[in-house]
Amino acid sequence: MMKLVIHDRHSAAGLILPDVGHMRDVVRALRGLDTVDSASVLLEVFARRCLEAGVAFDSTDPLTACSFCTHLVEVEVHAENGAAPVQFVRLYDRDADGILCRRHHGTLHAVARQLRCEDGVPFPILPAIAAKTAAFTTVAFNAAIPPRPL
Repeated sequence: MMKLVIHDRHSAAGLILPDVGHMRDVVRALRGLDTVDSASVLLEVFARRCLEAGVAFDSTDPLTACSFCTHLVEVEVHAENGAAPVQFVRLYDRDADGILCRRHHGTLHAVARQLRCEDGVPFPILPAIAAKTAAFTTVAFNAAIPPRPL
């Protein structure tokens, strides 16, 4: 089980990704997204990508510890006035004693190189959930949720 925390100077948000077992999949999915200067926008786009790929997720408090998560992916969106935003990533997993330990850290691109997942492709449809989502169609999903008025 994995927890994703995204934060910037103004806000923080988190997701639990119960069906995702590899941090490489999350890093690859983040690389496939446009660079934005807001944590909330990045989380929304990531959640939309999960919906499109049939990846289950649930929102969570980014500031509380997750005792049942084996991995933690933390993304810090750093945006200075007039400069392009940069995403810093820290990857944690549990050691033999069950304590979260940082394994990788750096810019999103540097961590992707360390994990050998430089190509930012859409979130992969994982084999474990592909069978569950085979009947899922975007048309049926859109019909079930009416559009919100602007």
